[in-house]
Amino acid sequence: MKKSFIIKLTILAVVCFFFTSLGFAAEKLVKPPEGGNFEAIRVDYVYPPVKALASCKEELDSGKVVSGVFEKSDPATKPWRIGVLFPHLKDPFWLGCNYAVFEQAERLGVETTLLAAKGYNDLVGQLAQMDDMISGKYDLILLAPISYKGNDESVANAKKAGIPVINVINDQQSDDLLTKVDVSFWQLGYAAAKWAIDDAMKNGLKEINVVLLPGPAGAGWVMGEVEGTQAAIKDSPIPVNVLAIKYGDSGKDTQFKLAEDIFTTFGDKIDYLFGCSVCSWSAALPMKEAGLADRLKIVGYDITPDTVQGIKMGDIAAAANCHGADQYRIAMNFAVDYLEGRVKPDEVPHTIVPKYKILESANFKEYPFHVSLAPKGFRPKFNYKP
Repeated sequence: MKKSFIIKLTILAVVCFFFTSLGFAAEKLVKPPEGGNFEAIRVDYVYPPVKALASCKEELDSGKVVSGVFEKSDPATKPWRIGVLFPHLKDPFWLGCNYAVFEQAERLGVETTLLAAKGYNDLVGQLAQMDDMISGKYDLILLAPISYKGNDESVANAKKAGIPVINVINDQQSDDLLTKVDVSFWQLGYAAAKWAIDDAMKNGLKEINVVLLPGPAGAGWVMGEVEGTQAAIKDSPIPVNVLAIKYGDSGKDTQFKLAEDIFTTFGDKIDYLFGCSVCSWSAALPMKEAGLADRLKIVGYDITPDTVQGIKMGDIAAAANCHGADQYRIAMNFAVDYLEGRVKPDEVPHTIVPKYKILESANFKEYPFHVSLAPKGFRPKFNYKP
């Protein structure tokens, strides 16, 4: 084994230990709703008519938007079988979503099975899992799709089999869904970039250079974040130069290597780095090793315990937040209301969009971290029977 390879493995092990330790500290800030009884969640309801095969951003632009709140549902009167499909369970973002799924499964009294694919390069695996849930005749499926378009046929197959599908977190274009519970990742990208532009102007910068580590190419959430960032750049009062966009799986090892490469290539030319939840904190240590911590600021598109702790320590400047755990609280409760017949078919919104806010040092102390994160010590669950 080559010496350089051993060194790389050692550095990666240190990074994993460093951020795992930070994550445990951040998880102490999470105070989930007692017994799963969450407070009303501020949302925008989007009702038809809506543009066909639309992204969440296009739905907000074309549909009838009604601001309101989403209230928790009454427990189910029978143990409905709900299937949940994740793209993976490799990082704390999806662990927070996992927590919310089973928090609500227990409160609502519904049988729940969760399957996770191996990552954003495992579309075939997720499609097979979807086929299993269709053949297993689940009452309803919550799908966080790997692909913006690649999951559409399986959603259509579920609909033909009489199984409603709710899209959660990761955007997709299918018109065969029962409803979507999403945020506009375009808006998250726009908000993150606007924060950086405003910050640059406050600090007297007349022009800035940025790089992006958005995550896996082709994923709907990545496309939205990049397009939103580009839109904010277009609207910027000062010139913003995009030096590079580096796509890759959202696993920490891939993102650590991408960050190393980008700092080696561009070094002190970079003013701001935008990254997905794992991408942003994976860049923190390479940034320090490259001697760039005093001139470069990292802005995340979403949060994990590690980005939270990174903001607390000053290694990450700010992060948008899609409220992933709250999205699953909404999806689980809406699923039960629909199955129980509490929602009439003509009352089903096309999309339910939780409202969000940027996390930064200024609002750190009062931030409701349970909207995204699992509490300390939580281990992933895969099955629940009442």
